[in-house]
Amino acid sequence: MKNLLSEQSATEGLVIWSSGQKSKILTTVGFEVLASPATRSISPLVGDRVVLKRSAPSAWTVTSLLERRSLYKRSYRGRVKELAANIDQLLIVVAPVPKPNFLTIDRMIVEGLAQGIKIAIIFNKVDIKSDFLSQVANTYQGFMPLIQTNTIFDSGLNELRSYLRSGGVNSLTALCGVSGVGKSALIKKLCLSAELEVGDLSKKSSQGKQTTSLAKIYRCFADGLDQEIWLLDLPGVQNFGLSHLSYEKVLLGFPDFREFLVNCEFPRSCKHTAERECGIKQAVLKGEIKESRYKSYLHILNELVENQSFIWQSKK
Repeated sequence: MKNLLSEQSATEGLVIWSSGQKSKILTTVGFEVLASPATRSISPLVGDRVVLKRSAPSAWTVTSLLERRSLYKRSYRGRVKELAANIDQLLIVVAPVPKPNFLTIDRMIVEGLAQGIKIAIIFNKVDIKSDFLSQVANTYQGFMPLIQTNTIFDSGLNELRSYLRSGGVNSLTALCGVSGVGKSALIKKLCLSAELEVGDLSKKSSQGKQTTSLAKIYRCFADGLDQEIWLLDLPGVQNFGLSHLSYEKVLLGFPDFREFLVNCEFPRSCKHTAERECGIKQAVLKGEIKESRYKSYLHILNELVENQSFIWQSKK
């Protein structure tokens, strides 16, 4: 390794996981190292591109972060949690069991689109009979890709691989969803060398048992193509707040509203709540916008209002 990089020489790398003061980094030379941030102001996230130096024969230091393309995060109890950097594609994994509510799905969609990330919904465990699949299809059809998968019989995996390739060379695709929907099982099928624990559902609650406690990137090759695929396994989340977003960013997460905005009496100022002449409310009544999507919008909007009130009170 000394022949590749001399002491004090700088190189770049990709953070494949980060925990506190230590990060595992894949360098451009092709080997993995553990590194610590040079200062407290440097906080590498999984997915970050960083500059690092070799400060001793077996010690590496992250000296700076390169510019981020995106920053995926969530809010909880007034605090913002940064989850990952530089995600290009987001796969929101859902399943009949454990069945998430549509508000949770919509929150993940809003954050992704607010960050300019390409999104698809993966309906996993299609072998389980349920009307949830038709509900998901009816809700998101027309503005969100939907791929059906089953890791037991490998159904839908070729379609999923094709979607992953569409992101381009060296793109980073993250899998997000509540615990137990099968994110780790999907990654094991796509990256045969990946060492992950796959959990079962709790018999008492039918909720997923979290097996991914640390966000981690896996490197694999697409079948039949000399193209690397980078997959990021995000820990399952139950609480996905959005109070860190502006109203304009939230609205980006509802592309199905866009064509009806021109029907509002005051399109630029209409918040689609109590206004009389509102194109969004009219579209909901006509069934052109799904009621569950509108309810999600109102929930998220109320969250923004409550957060602004909290900030105002804290400044008094």
